[in-house]
Amino acid sequence: AAAAAAARFDGCVGGKGCTGGGSDGAVAGRAGRAVQAGVDIVTTPFVDALTAAGGAMVFSWGGADEPAAAVPSPAVLWLRDPTYFADMGPVHADDGACIVPHTRSYVHHLLLDKEIMGKAFLDAHNWYHMRRFMREVRARVVDGSLASFAEAFRARYTAASFQPPAPPSAADNQSESNESKQ
Repeated sequence: AAAAAAARFDGCVGGKGCTGGGSDGAVAGRAGRAVQAGVDIVTTPFVDALTAAGGAMVFSWGGADEPAAAVPSPAVLWLRDPTYFADMGPVHADDGACIVPHTRSYVHHLLLDKEIMGKAFLDAHNWYHMRRFMREVRARVVDGSLASFAEAFRARYTAASFQPPAPPSAADNQSESNESKQ
C-alpha cells in the first residue's frame, strides 16, 4: 500500500524519495501532495533553507491553536528586508511560548550583522511553526478533512508566497548595517 501511495506522488517516483531542496514553495507543495497520497515521513530542507534566506514562517491555516487575528497573513516575513529596520512588532503574533522574544527589528539587525543568534532565533521559530502546522495536518488526516484543508491552503498561498524577494545590493546591506550600529 505504501509503494502504491508513493507511486501516486510525483515527487517520489523513480527512487528520488520525497525530498526537495530550496525554499521555493514547490517543496511545500510536494510535501503536501505526499501526505495526501499516504506518505508518512517526508524529509525536506525547506525549513532550513527558509531560515538561511532570512525567512520567518507566519502562514496561517485556520487551526484551532491559531489566534483569530492571524487570518489572513503573509506566508513568510523576509526579515533581512529593509522594511523591518524599525519594526517593533513580534516575529509572529503567536510566539506565545516566547520562541523569539525579540522584535522584528532586532532579528533584522542580527541577520544583517551575521550574528549567530539571528539564525538561531529564526530556526527555533520556523521549526516551532512547522510542528504546529504538521500537528494540524495530522488532525486533518484523522478526521478525514485533509483534502479540503489542502485545497483551502493552496487557495490562500501559492508557491510564489514562499519565494524570497530579490536580494538587496551589497551597498544597501552595508548602509543599513551601519545605521543599526548608531
